[in-house]
Amino acid sequence: MSEGIKRKVLSLGFFNLIENVFLRSVNIGSWIFIIRLLHREDVGIIGLSFGYLSFLNFINVAPETMLYRDFPAIKKSKKINDFISSFLLFSFYKFSVVLVVSFFISFFLYLSYHSLKISLFFVGISFILTISFFKSPVKELLKVDFKQKISTLIEITLSGISFIFLISGLYRHPTLSTYIIVYGLMSILGIIIWFSILKRIYNFKFKSEKAFPLLNYSLNSFSIWNHLNGSITYFIYNIDPAILSICGISLVTIGNYTTALKISNFFFFIPMIFQNTLGIAFSNLNHKKSIFLLKKIFLFNLIFGILQLLLFLYTGRWIIENFFTHKFVSEIFKYSLIIIIGITILNITRPLISWLTIKGNIKKVFFFTYLPTGIAAFPVYLSLTKRYGPTGTAFGNIILYSFFSFLLIFWMLWSYFKNEERDSK
Repeated sequence: MSEGIKRKVLSLGFFNLIENVFLRSVNIGSWIFIIRLLHREDVGIIGLSFGYLSFLNFINVAPETMLYRDFPAIKKSKKINDFISSFLLFSFYKFSVVLVVSFFISFFLYLSYHSLKISLFFVGISFILTISFFKSPVKELLKVDFKQKISTLIEITLSGISFIFLISGLYRHPTLSTYIIVYGLMSILGIIIWFSILKRIYNFKFKSEKAFPLLNYSLNSFSIWNHLNGSITYFIYNIDPAILSICGISLVTIGNYTTALKISNFFFFIPMIFQNTLGIAFSNLNHKKSIFLLKKIFLFNLIFGILQLLLFLYTGRWIIENFFTHKFVSEIFKYSLIIIIGITILNITRPLISWLTIKGNIKKVFFFTYLPTGIAAFPVYLSLTKRYGPTGTAFGNIILYSFFSFLLIFWMLWSYFKNEERDSK
């Protein structure tokens, strides 16, 4: 690897890290104010809305991920406009489908709660989600073209402005309408900015002539299975509030559980960064060297996960009471602790996910590990919630992540010995 490429990769990694740290910090800060300023029932509405959105995430296939593999050839052949046009067209199709489905889900929510506020909020949050589809191709393009600095500056600026407007708006009008209006307007503004950048840097002009053949090429086996793997992980973590809703749990309790989920979400952060970085490292190492690195990072994740868990065990109540809320502290702490135990189990095995994604057969990984876990998620959560309430839902995380980790380890060992046998011949 040349010095020029090394500098570009390091710069990309640096700005990507800065962006992720800033966005995660703003997200945590936003939730602290949301939980403090909104009624707990409204927090519950936000939680159950995101729970039902986890079903829609399966539709969010991202053909633009193929840019990681093929961008140099695309740039050399001067087909950036053609490919980005096809990605944006696909985003429009996703936008339309998700909005239509969201109306059906909102109608179901209305029948369940007889509340127009809940139905309208779900449609609003679905619209905000679908708007974000259009920025993804532009962000991926900037990243693979080593222009991550531009993407980072845009994301930091937009999220910072959103945070300021959200907090000032909630102080004056602590309602769900304020939440939707702020994020809705900022999403629309963001799309205008992303498209302006696309036009300015790449002189983009929409071309639909070759869109369908290029989409067929872009939606290759890796993109499809990688998307499904990510969707199932997202589904398992975010479906909890929807399960609570189906079981008739009160919005106040769903609000408390949502608070626990948002606190627990912070414990994903550093292990996820390691997982993404490992993917790049494994792609540049042979089998034996990748196994050596995997063992080291696996041990590190084990120690780090235990330390994170112990830290929350001793400081969790103080964090909840001083940063989030003075109400229902014991209940939120209990849910958070149980969920974080499940997250810790998953985090320990994250290096295996990176290794299997790069070195294994991602399609087989999906069918042997992700799919069984995804199929088990709904009945496990539902049965535990009906029997033990929200505490059972929280324990569902431990059961499902343990099952998933067991399958990952089994498949990893099978892949390892298979490669060892092949290399010995």
